[in-house]
Amino acid sequence: MREFGRREVLALAGKSAGALAAASLMPGMFGAGAMAQSEDTIRFAYQPGFAYGLFYVAQAKGWFKEAGVSLDPMTVFTNGPIQIDAVINGDLDATVQGFVPLLTRAAGNQPVRIIDVVDNSGRTYAVVGTKAIDGVPGLKGKTVGVNRGSNYDYFLGEALTKFGMSIADLNIVNFGDPVKAQAAFVAGQVDAIVPITTSREAILQQRANAKVIFSATQFTEGPNPSKAPFAIYDLLATTDKALSKHHDGFVKLMQVFHTRVYDYITSEKTQSAAIDDIYDWQKTVIKAEVTKEQILANIKNFEFYNKEKARQVVASGELQTFLEKISKFLVDNKLLPSAPDVSKIIDAGPAKAMG
Repeated sequence: MREFGRREVLALAGKSAGALAAASLMPGMFGAGAMAQSEDTIRFAYQPGFAYGLFYVAQAKGWFKEAGVSLDPMTVFTNGPIQIDAVINGDLDATVQGFVPLLTRAAGNQPVRIIDVVDNSGRTYAVVGTKAIDGVPGLKGKTVGVNRGSNYDYFLGEALTKFGMSIADLNIVNFGDPVKAQAAFVAGQVDAIVPITTSREAILQQRANAKVIFSATQFTEGPNPSKAPFAIYDLLATTDKALSKHHDGFVKLMQVFHTRVYDYITSEKTQSAAIDDIYDWQKTVIKAEVTKEQILANIKNFEFYNKEKARQVVASGELQTFLEKISKFLVDNKLLPSAPDVSKIIDAGPAKAMG
């Protein structure tokens, strides 16, 4: 995958969209659902991570259309800031992505509105390094590649804090694109990285002396064990203008995702079929070299939410507390000049409106 620049985003957002966006409209890929009499069309941005493919699957199966909403076009991004900028600029209506670019733009007084929590992918994160590195303390003085200001950077910072360390203990190389950090590690140019979660297994195979230095599942272990598992929320975000125009459509989208999609990916009876569908999306749309086993291993580490749990996270203050912690991390690490008022960028209205 490559990054999409602004010019490409504009092209993909049009009716004559390029292959990645247009592929979402291929009829009958997974079977078609009944067409709704009228539907709200939402121009949608997402990423190549496995779990994001569930939005593509629901669109291809006709589940969104049956509820009266359609995602068209569906545009794939590998750069979070460019992704949210496409929504802020009005080229697209909604985005599913990580929280750091959203907070960064909100801190700049952009009209970002977070309306839903899609999943918790925290358990999929890890630090990968050479076999000579003995755990997180062994990273001291080593050259570590990471995309500063990203979810990966936040994870690395939390791992270091657990062991009484900080970014200052490392020789950090900032990669604007995590894919380039991975390439540098495989080439032996850096000692460790926080890889894209879907790439971990491939990287371990590509560099002979690579291993997992620290996994997110270890946060509840010593030293300094945390009381709760590590969380990284993937969020559904939009703008004031788009929310006003598509409020009911967003409610329908969220309702489908937290019911039909949730059941499809979490039920033992249908999870295998869901993995097959994600695999087909990876091969035909993302053009990725991946196996079904890799997808399953990754997806099993996700926590997906039914509508009751999603509503609780968004509306109870849980999401606000989480984002305030992230904002503090960004400010403390001089990645943001000041923290946004998180209470003003979360709109729990659509979550509360889910039936």
